[in-house]
Amino acid sequence: MIKLNLKIFSVLTFLLLMSCTKNVWLSNGVLRPKNPKFTMSKKKFTPTPLLNTEYLYTYSGKSKYENSTLKSFIGFYPDGKMILFAIEDSNVSKIDSISSWKNASRIGYFKTVDDNLVYQYYEQYGGGEYINQKAVLKKDTIIKFKTFGMLTKKEVRYDTLVLSKYKLR
Repeated sequence: MIKLNLKIFSVLTFLLLMSCTKNVWLSNGVLRPKNPKFTMSKKKFTPTPLLNTEYLYTYSGKSKYENSTLKSFIGFYPDGKMILFAIEDSNVSKIDSISSWKNASRIGYFKTVDDNLVYQYYEQYGGGEYINQKAVLKKDTIIKFKTFGMLTKKEVRYDTLVLSKYKLR
């Protein structure tokens, strides 16, 4: 009887914890916020000709993950939505299956003011959090900056994205 009660208690506790989560898993295996709290999506969006909304941008470098080499991408839609995802170099031929709003591992919103790009995306790892970043648009390149130093607040260029040949879906 005690074992049965313990099993029932364990199942109920698990279900309660799962219902309290702030995230939801979609059928395609990506995590989305249950109640999205994007601040960018509420702002009026104005498109810019400086940003290509037909093709994906890719990071100029490659990152290593375990024994794989990853290639990361960002795509911007004409309505202010954006996606981010990474794919192993050996699987880049399968990019069409993950280069859309529905299937990308990270989703977000962006806005532009002159040649400045500001964006916010939902990072699904670590329980989920909203990440804000900024960049500068120069021709077919996006230059990302990060602020360093607590006193000096110096902005330093830390990443570059270039226009790729892969279509945004």
